[in-house]
Amino acid sequence: MAENIKCKTCGADVPADMKFCASCGAAVERAQAPEVSKKEEGFAENKGSKNNSFKFVKVLVSIAVVIAVLGVALVSYVFLKSEKYGKVKNMLYITNNTEKNAVVIHQDGKSKSSVDGRYVDLQYNFDETKAAFLVSEKGNWSLYYVTDEVQLIDEDVSRFSFSASGNAVAYAKKNNSSEADYELWLYSDNKHSLINEKTDGRMFVSPNGSAISYVAYDGDNKIGCVWDGKEHELGKDIIPVAVSDGAKYIYYEKDVVLYVQKGIESDERERLALFIGSFHGYLIVNKDLSQAIFYDSDRSKSYISRDGGKKESLSDERINKVITPNGTKSLHRFQNGMVDIYPISSFSDTYYKTLDYVSYFVKIYHITKQYKAIDIADDNDTTSEVFLANDGKTLIYLQSGRIYKVNGMEENPNTEVLVSEDANQLFAVSDGSAVFFTNEDNELYYQKGKSKPKLVSSDEPIDEYDPRSIRFAVFKGDSLYYAVDNELYFSSGAKGKLVNEFDYNIYSINVEGGAVIVSTYTVDNGYNSNSNIIYSAESLSLYKYRSIDGRNFELIEED
Repeated sequence: MAENIKCKTCGADVPADMKFCASCGAAVERAQAPEVSKKEEGFAENKGSKNNSFKFVKVLVSIAVVIAVLGVALVSYVFLKSEKYGKVKNMLYITNNTEKNAVVIHQDGKSKSSVDGRYVDLQYNFDETKAAFLVSEKGNWSLYYVTDEVQLIDEDVSRFSFSASGNAVAYAKKNNSSEADYELWLYSDNKHSLINEKTDGRMFVSPNGSAISYVAYDGDNKIGCVWDGKEHELGKDIIPVAVSDGAKYIYYEKDVVLYVQKGIESDERERLALFIGSFHGYLIVNKDLSQAIFYDSDRSKSYISRDGGKKESLSDERINKVITPNGTKSLHRFQNGMVDIYPISSFSDTYYKTLDYVSYFVKIYHITKQYKAIDIADDNDTTSEVFLANDGKTLIYLQSGRIYKVNGMEENPNTEVLVSEDANQLFAVSDGSAVFFTNEDNELYYQKGKSKPKLVSSDEPIDEYDPRSIRFAVFKGDSLYYAVDNELYFSSGAKGKLVNEFDYNIYSINVEGGAVIVSTYTVDNGYNSNSNIIYSAESLSLYKYRSIDGRNFELIEED
């Protein structure tokens, strides 16, 4: 609003934009602006120019900041999205060396170490930077914990459960005052805590070690319990299967029925499935256990439960595994039935496969954002091998001699045929841009996209004693290692190059702990040439080799 000025005739206040006084009608006289000298005028113009330049610089800086923030956000988004499944950091590899009667621990950047005996149970954390293992040595069972160093946790241990984060180990040891009972202990933050003196020895520790589920004895009664700093009873004849951090979700069995309960104090529980034995009792969970996939033996269907809620139908078949990119692993834990823990936040927009235990063929499904299962491959055909690229979207699979590529997460997926016939084995590189495959003549080829295949090897990379053995492995994303008899070859798409020649025929090639693992064997007397099986301990000697760089191999195990 304009300021008022005084009328010189009557003294009334007059708005500055008025020409005449409203009180007396006199013309309003205004003060004249002072004249500005040329020098002052130039100074004013220069000052205004500087101000404008300063404002312009401020605008540019603001735009740069916005672009930088958006860039960081975009990089973060892409990085986090690509890391949906987590990655194994490949820091640790543990193996038995029967010849030396020792457990050998290989850690990146450190000299290998060992403890006497042979491990009977080994559990890693999600990224394989930590582990716990139980060693049998001359009738004694000892529990070890591997972080930056190898620590003896306790002796006379019967079984244990290792947290997915690697921060805690729950374990059971014999109660000296009772033949049938086990003491339950927790090792965390360099401290041993006695949880309960009388349990049946089964336990499950939550991902960060803040909760444990177990079965305790009260006289002759079995009581399901959860510990989260103090003990809580779930009820008689309840057998816990798994528990989340803070006991937010508790999965348990009662009268061979699987339930989920939301919290320790809650009366809310949902009946999920008929849960029979270790084979049928198979639970697939995400990393915080808020989602669970399971098979209901009563209805012969697979379901999912989210946030402790009612089950939702997924498939008329048994779900065998969630498909993840190479370098990502689930954790296997056993309490009452098998629990597979995947390092992902949600099963939304993931793939899973079902397995026919007779033919060993699989079918592939996509779990949508709405948690509906969509068949990716042909309903009337079966898939033998499948790979997920590291973008988490692109699937490459082998089906009846053909190799297909598809982004099954698109609204209308377009399935490409990469190889139209005669393929019988498949390996895909990590980004999904190329494949290695063998044909019916056991020739090995490399093909990038839909370009013409290149011959890698015309030798037969098939084991004469066991044609089903794993004879290929993709190492560090795009390099294939394959075997012909006792020779190991390497290819990144060109003709294979000889890497190493071993004393005995190569039985399998794997990539574990950031290294190429090659198992070789020699067959002694007792091999049955008609059975195509070489599992007899009397007829078979195994030798295992390991290489960090994929070139120089060290003998790490003799059996």
